[in-house]
Amino acid sequence: MLNDDINRFLGVFSFPFSNLDFIKEDYLDDYYQKTTPKIKDKAKIRDELIKYINKNYTIYTYDQIYLYLDKWYLYPKDECTYKSSFDAIFDRFKEFSKCFISQRNGKIVYKYWENENDKTTLGGFSGKNKIYLFHSLNRLIPLDLLSIIYMIENNKKIHELDGFYGNIIVSDSLLDNILENGVAENHLHCGVSASFLTVWEEWMKPLTEKRIKSLEKFKISSTSDLSHDELKLYIWYAGLLRISIILATKINDKSHELEKIICNLKENSKQIFDNNIDFDLKEDCFIKKWNEIFSNVTIDESESYVNQLLEPFSENDFYKIHTSDENIFLYKTIEYLQTTSKNTKTTPYEESKILIIKKLFLDYLRIKNFFYKITVQQKTIHGLDFFQIYYHANSTMFKSMKKLNAPEKWERIIREQIQNSNLKKLELRTSLDKNENDNKKNVLNFLKAYLKILKESFCKKSYENSKEIYKPINPFPKIALVFHLLKEEQEYHPEKCILEHEINNNDNAYVQYGELYQSYKILTENLKSLRQIDVDKKIFLDKYIVGLDVASLENAVPTWVFAPIYQKARGSEHEPLCQDYHSCNSIQSLGFTFHAGEDFRHILSGLRRIYEVVQYLKFHAGDRIGHGIALGISPTAWYKKNATVILPRIEALENYLLSYHLLSQNFSNLHLVNIAFLEKKIHELSTEIYTNISGVSTNMLVDSYLDLFRNNNFENGIFDFCKKCILEKDESIECKLYNKNNSDISWDSTKLIYARNCKNFIFKMNEPIHYEITDQEINIATEVQRLVRDLVNKKGIIIEINPSSNIVISDIDTMENNQVFGINGIGYDLKNTLACINSDDPSVFNTNVSNELAYIYFSMIEKEESRENILAWIEKLRVNGMNASFIKHTNSDEEILSELEDLCENL
Repeated sequence: MLNDDINRFLGVFSFPFSNLDFIKEDYLDDYYQKTTPKIKDKAKIRDELIKYINKNYTIYTYDQIYLYLDKWYLYPKDECTYKSSFDAIFDRFKEFSKCFISQRNGKIVYKYWENENDKTTLGGFSGKNKIYLFHSLNRLIPLDLLSIIYMIENNKKIHELDGFYGNIIVSDSLLDNILENGVAENHLHCGVSASFLTVWEEWMKPLTEKRIKSLEKFKISSTSDLSHDELKLYIWYAGLLRISIILATKINDKSHELEKIICNLKENSKQIFDNNIDFDLKEDCFIKKWNEIFSNVTIDESESYVNQLLEPFSENDFYKIHTSDENIFLYKTIEYLQTTSKNTKTTPYEESKILIIKKLFLDYLRIKNFFYKITVQQKTIHGLDFFQIYYHANSTMFKSMKKLNAPEKWERIIREQIQNSNLKKLELRTSLDKNENDNKKNVLNFLKAYLKILKESFCKKSYENSKEIYKPINPFPKIALVFHLLKEEQEYHPEKCILEHEINNNDNAYVQYGELYQSYKILTENLKSLRQIDVDKKIFLDKYIVGLDVASLENAVPTWVFAPIYQKARGSEHEPLCQDYHSCNSIQSLGFTFHAGEDFRHILSGLRRIYEVVQYLKFHAGDRIGHGIALGISPTAWYKKNATVILPRIEALENYLLSYHLLSQNFSNLHLVNIAFLEKKIHELSTEIYTNISGVSTNMLVDSYLDLFRNNNFENGIFDFCKKCILEKDESIECKLYNKNNSDISWDSTKLIYARNCKNFIFKMNEPIHYEITDQEINIATEVQRLVRDLVNKKGIIIEINPSSNIVISDIDTMENNQVFGINGIGYDLKNTLACINSDDPSVFNTNVSNELAYIYFSMIEKEESRENILAWIEKLRVNGMNASFIKHTNSDEEILSELEDLCENL
C-alpha cells in the first residue's frame, strides 16, 4: 500500500534525527569521520536502521531499506563528502524545505506545485503523491524547522516571524478565497486540542522544583519503550540543550565560565543516561547544571527566557513579535550556524565551537522529533484502541504543564484554534462530571476565558466615566460546548447474573452494562439541568451548551444502552419556549451526535451501529454521526483487506439479525439468496449460544434484538421472571433460565433478553469467533449499506468526516480513498449524503479544519476532476459545516459580549 511505502521512505529519512540511540552513539557521524569507510561501517548503520524500522513500520524488503539509506545519507551528493552527520542531515532538511515550503500573502504555505527539486528529492512520491507524502511528513516531524530554513535561505528577517506559530497553510489561493468565507469546526475534543508546540514550550522552560513536580502528571510512556523516568530525563536534557545553545551563540570569550559548562555538556550526557546511575542522582545532576548556568545569568521567569537571553534586533525587541520562543530559538541558532560556517576567516577555536553547537543542536532536534513522533499519531496500527494510547498521552501532556487555573486552560484551548482566521464556529467537546457544582464551575471557566479572548483580541477598549468599555472591531468567532459520554469497557462479562441482580436489591453490577447505564443517566440529567441553570433568574446556557455526544471505544458498549439516555435527553417538554415574556430569545434545543461506524471489526458492524443510532436514538434532521466510515467505503474494497475477521459471537449474530430485518422488508436483487444465507447463519450462531433453540424462530430473535431499543431494560421491570425464581429459591432450586441442556426453557423474545444478563449465556455470546468472509456477505453488506445510507438521507442526518483521523485510525490507505468521496461526491447525485469536514483531535493529528478541507481538495485534483467542479464541491462542504453546527444563535457581537458578561457575573 502507498501509505506503507511512504512510511518506509520517511522512516529512513528521519532515522538519524528521531532516534534517541544516536545521542549515545552517532553511527552516522562515525561513518563520516572515516577517511575510507568500509562495508562493516556501513553494515553497522544498516543493522541499527533495520531495528528502528522494524520497531516503527512494516518492512517490504531489506534491499529497499538499504537503498533508501544510500539515497538519503550514504551515497555522495555532487561528489562532496560530509564532515559530520549534522551537515548531511541539515542538507536533507534544506532539500525538503525547497520541495514543500513557500509563501503567499505573507503566510508560510505548502508548495503544492511541482518544482525542480521534487524529482531528485521525492522521487516516486513527487507529482500526484506529493500531497500524501506531505500529509505523512506533517505527522512525523514538526515542520517549524523547514519553515525557518526556508526563511533564512530566502533572506527573511527575524521580525517576519510575526504571526507564525508553526502552522503551515495547505490551501492554494483559489481555495483560500472560499475558506475566507468562514469554516466551522464541529468535531473537536478539547482534551487533545493543545498543540505539541504549546506543551513543548512549557517543558523547555528553566527547570525548577515546581516544574519537576508538574511532570509527574505526564504519562506517555505507553507510546514508547522508555519508562516514565527516562522520558523525563530526555525532556530535561532537551531544555538544558536549548538554553546552552542560546548562550553558546552569544559567548565569544573562550575563558568564560559558561562556555566550559556548555563544552562539557555533550560529554556529561553519557553519565546522564547511564543505566547504572540512580535516577535521583541524575535529577540532582540536572538541577545542578541549571543552577550552574543561571548563576551566570539573570532570568525573570515571568517573561520569555529565550527573549531575555537573545539579543534584540534593529530598533525593536522580541517581545513585539507574535510568535513562539521555539521559532526564535530555531531562527537564531540556524542563522548563527549559517553565518559562521560561511566565514572564511574562522579560527580553530570558532570551528571547534561551531562543531559543539551542531552536536548539541542535533541532539536537541532528536529529542524534540522523538517526542513529536510519540504524541502525533502516524498511520501504522489501525483502530481506536491504539488511538486511545495517543489520546491519553496528549491529554496528560496538557495536564503536565505548570499549574494553570481553569480559565487559563480554556483560554489556551480556544486560542490554539482561533489562530485559524477562517474559523467562525467552534464546538468544543468535553466531559461531564457527576458533581453538578463542578460542571457549573467548568462552564463558568469556559465562559470567562471566551469573554477574555473576545475583549483582548476582537474588541477595542475605551473609558467612559472611568469605566472600561469594549467595542467589537473584528467579527467574533462563535464558540460553544458539546458534552460527551465516553464508552468504556465494563467489568468482565461472564460475571454478570440477573439472578444476583435481584438478590442484591437491583445492584446494577450484576446486569449487563448496568453500572455504565446508571453513570450515563446521572451525567445526562446533569447536562439537562445545567443548560437552564436558573429559570427564575433567567440564567440559561442553551447557546453555550449545544450538544450531546457519545465517543471513545466504539466496540465497548452496544448502542441499545444509550437508547433510554438519548430518548430522555431529547425530551424538551419541560423546557420553556423562550427565556422570558419580554424578549424573543428562544431556547435552543440540544443537538445530538454520536460516534458510529468509525472502528469496526466487520463492515456490517459499522453499518449496524449507524442504523441503530439514527433509527432508535431519537435522531432528527440536523443531528450528526461522527465519522461514519462504514457508510462511505466500498464493501468490496474493505473485503480485499479483511479476508477473515475475528469478533464476539453476539456481534456476528446481531449483524445478521439486522441484515435480515432490513432485507426482509426491502427489495433486493438477490433477495431470496440473501435471506436463505442469513437464516442459516442466524440458526448456526443462535444454536451455539442457546444450545436448545426448539421453538425459536428467526423473527423471534429479531424481535428480541429490536426490543433492546424499544424498552428500557434497566428500569422497566422486565426481570419478573427471575423475581419469581428468587421467591421460590432454596438450596435445591436452580436458576430457571439456565440448566445444562436448556431442555425445559420455552423461549420467547423477553427470555432471550434475560439470557443477555446470565453469565452462562454471556460466556458464549462474547466468545471470539474467527471466520472467513464470503462473497455472499459482501453482497449483503453492499445492500445494507445502500439501505442505511437511504435512511440517513431520508432523516437528514449529517456525517462528520475527519480526514486525517479517518486515514490514521481506519483501513483507508491515503486521502484519495477517504469515505467522503463515497458519502458526498462532486455534483448533483441522488445518493449524496450530507457531510461536513472537521479535524477531530488537533494535537494527535497535527491539523485544523481548513487544512483538512485542503487535503481533500488536493486529493480530488489528483483524481483529475475539473478545478471548477472541485471548488464548487468544497464550497458545498464548507457551507454544510456552517449549517451543520449546533451553534445556531444569530446574536450580534455586541449582544454576545453583553450576554457573556451577565452570565459570568450571575454564575
